[in-house]
Amino acid sequence: MPVMFKLMKLQLLLFFALATPIALFFIIILYAGISTEDMKKAISESGAYPQLAEHLTKQEANTLIIYNNSTVFVSKLLTPAYFKTKTESAIDDSADWITGKTQTPPEVSFRELKQEIQLEYPDLLSNIEHVPSKSELQNSNLNVQDQALYLEQAKQMAAFVNADFTFSLGNKLEGIKLTYRILQIVLPVIIVLLICSIFFMTKLANSPPLKYKWIGATLMTSSIAGYGCIIFHPYITAAIAGTQVIQESTLFSLFLPIFIAIINHYVEIYVGYQEIVSTVFLVCAAGCILGAILTRTQTVSTIKPIYEKVTYWETPLKVMQTSHSAESKETK
Repeated sequence: MPVMFKLMKLQLLLFFALATPIALFFIIILYAGISTEDMKKAISESGAYPQLAEHLTKQEANTLIIYNNSTVFVSKLLTPAYFKTKTESAIDDSADWITGKTQTPPEVSFRELKQEIQLEYPDLLSNIEHVPSKSELQNSNLNVQDQALYLEQAKQMAAFVNADFTFSLGNKLEGIKLTYRILQIVLPVIIVLLICSIFFMTKLANSPPLKYKWIGATLMTSSIAGYGCIIFHPYITAAIAGTQVIQESTLFSLFLPIFIAIINHYVEIYVGYQEIVSTVFLVCAAGCILGAILTRTQTVSTIKPIYEKVTYWETPLKVMQTSHSAESKETK
């Protein structure tokens, strides 16, 4: 039985240590008070907009928008200020849709860009809509891998033009919206389980020194796990950024600097709170270790029964003594 109790306490310790950083991250997402204005400011300070405009102008312009073998002056149209306006509008619409304030799926529209192209390059849209055939690609100087990439981009650009230069974000953010709803249910459950784990751990320890030792070990292990998350948070950011939702579309992945800025914003706030929580847990663990030292002489209290029932062997003895006394009186 003592071995089973130790295993139970060890399981509760590991659950608390691993679940606490996860619960804290969920709290940051749901209740940290991160506003859309904070996200907009973080993206602007990250330099994502100039990076996106420069990337699209230098590397993607000659592939995505070509007219008579000459690049359209994308830098004149797709400026950092233009991307900033579109992104901030999309953030507001996406936040309202994810949190359930509106039922209209968000989208990013570049209709004015379409109008600009129609005015300056009236034949360009038909060229963009053209998806090259396999024979056309085979006659080009591209290798097989570049042909596949070019064909995928051509298909996405044709779909983009047919959608009136509009990106629909609803299907891209549907998973995030579902996750947000699930977290609202899962987080209270995790918090209750964390409280219960500490409660049952104290109940399984049968002396004050053991209670202090197990609680201290639990808080210290959780603190170490939290500091581990702080150290490896760049890898956490890279793992989130590498999800299939972001990487599945070539055009959608062009906006990767903006997504990285948003992810970094959340992770940096989480790291700040996790550092505070880990430090508090470490101090409390030291206090528990001190409490275990101060109470090391205390043992398990002995519980005395409230009512002691007379045994079977005591009753005949009393009866025999009473009978013997009566007989002695009669003899006298």
